[in-house]
Amino acid sequence: MNIPTKEECYALLEKYKAPISIVDHVTAVAKVGRQLAEAFVAKGQDVNVEAVEAACLLHDVLKCVDFNNYNNFNEEEQAFYQDLIEKFGKGHPEAAEKMLTEEGYPEIGLIVRSHGLESIGEANGPISTAQKIVFYADKRAKYATIPLEKRFSEWKKKYSEKDDSRDTEYWAEKEKLTIALEEDLFEQLDISPGDLK
Repeated sequence: MNIPTKEECYALLEKYKAPISIVDHVTAVAKVGRQLAEAFVAKGQDVNVEAVEAACLLHDVLKCVDFNNYNNFNEEEQAFYQDLIEKFGKGHPEAAEKMLTEEGYPEIGLIVRSHGLESIGEANGPISTAQKIVFYADKRAKYATIPLEKRFSEWKKKYSEKDDSRDTEYWAEKEKLTIALEEDLFEQLDISPGDLK
């Protein structure tokens, strides 16, 4: 498996012009993901800590393809993001998988592709332990580690204000499935969700 180093991950974030807010977020996600991967290794499970950390750092590398508004970016950045959409498509998890494969990291792309909230409970959802860790770490870390309930509360408020098409039933189902994933992960470990820093 070809795994980018942390330095190579940050270089890719820079190459693909990930905004600083995304870099801050993925850094927090990687911290949580690494803790979980190390906890699985401590229990004797075969989890590649470096692969999980790299996938966490790169999971939102192409989040820009899903932005609704590019007004906060200069013309050069807007053109760059438009080129990325044309090359890799919309839907940042799938776009990142394509880009990472092109960059020589197909296995990291496979881990990243199932991190989107919409994927849980679907055929393209997280299956491997590494995919589950990245999915979960993304939901637990905004810019710091927060409880799932708070993260879902923030999302519901944010997207209800944007006239988002996802209804109360959607959010309830995704939260229920994510809590079930959390329970599944932690029943295998000697730590609890509150231990994550």
